[in-house]
Amino acid sequence: MEIFKPAWKSKNYQKAKRAVNKITDEKKLIKIASNATIFNIRLLATERITDQNELIKIAKTHELCDVRIIATERIINQNELLEIAKTDKDSNVRKVATKMITDQIRKITNQNELIKIAKTHELCDVRIIATERITNQNELLEIAKTDKDSNVRQVATEMITDQIRKITNQNELIKIAKTHELCDVRIVATERITNQNELLEIAKTDKVNIVRSVATERIKDKNKLIEIAKTDKDSIVRKTATRKIFSQNELFEIAKTDENSDVRKAATEKIFDQNKLFEIAKTDKNSNVCQVATEKIIDQTRKTKDPYLVKELLLFCDINKHPKLYYEIYNGALVGHEIPNNIIKIINRREYELLKSKFPYDCCSIERYSGPSCGNNDKYYTEQRGLYFPPFNE
Repeated sequence: MEIFKPAWKSKNYQKAKRAVNKITDEKKLIKIASNATIFNIRLLATERITDQNELIKIAKTHELCDVRIIATERIINQNELLEIAKTDKDSNVRKVATKMITDQIRKITNQNELIKIAKTHELCDVRIIATERITNQNELLEIAKTDKDSNVRQVATEMITDQIRKITNQNELIKIAKTHELCDVRIVATERITNQNELLEIAKTDKVNIVRSVATERIKDKNKLIEIAKTDKDSIVRKTATRKIFSQNELFEIAKTDENSDVRKAATEKIFDQNKLFEIAKTDKNSNVCQVATEKIIDQTRKTKDPYLVKELLLFCDINKHPKLYYEIYNGALVGHEIPNNIIKIINRREYELLKSKFPYDCCSIERYSGPSCGNNDKYYTEQRGLYFPPFNE
């Protein structure tokens, strides 16, 4: 037990702080950093140490991570910081060591030095900082192609595209759009091209579908768009072209023949001819395409004030062959209409016959006929889980 305890060991923070602030002896400060009673006094002592070797020793060996952080923040040697950033057991210490390295990198202006760091440093965060300061496109391209970390590659690519966005010369942009190795760079260049013939060539020849799609988006010639919509091997490109087409016949052909449902859907969304929409709704094999066509029919029907048109639309749709389509249109189209009784009777008669004879499950969900048991011999009660159809009442 100490008879005369030094002031820096005091449990009184202010007393211990005053004592530490008076000490300049590095050895005493090192001792305090490890043995002070109050935790914050250990940190204060560490902050006053200037000897790099001692700081490195504390940063690597001290049991308290907060003390190691303070020591790490005062280290200059990059190799020592790198070792701490790679090996310390505490993530906060590793982050501080990495930040100390990157802060030093930000002060470097020599391009050759930055390129060397960007290509060889072990820490990807450091390579990113170095890459952000490189101006040479060839070096950036090499990093974008070869770095083992995707974040570094992305930063290098963004550095290139940022430079491309500053270019206004069309010939230079066309050359980049046609020849650059990185598709992200070709996209940025293509977005700035105005020459329609060059855009058409890119739309037809680039090996990456997104680049072709970007070029297609900028094409104005309707015939060229129709050609791309019908012939490009990729559905994304065909869909882009389809969305720019207005010809109803061409859209209908695409909606009927394209092998991809997203392309057919895009075509259907632009069709307003009801006969064409009915044909798509009845025949397309994809439910989403059918739904789009049906919703367009319903939307158009709701806007008309002529109830006889509603009748014609419903009669056009064969209830026996396409019951689900019929009922979707039936429920959607009649909203807001005053339908004459003779039309209602036609609709109700057809609905009843269908429900009773052909589609007890698929379509009864709209107006399910359920009632008391008709006896064990009743077909719909025993075989169709209790569905009951009363006689049709006109």
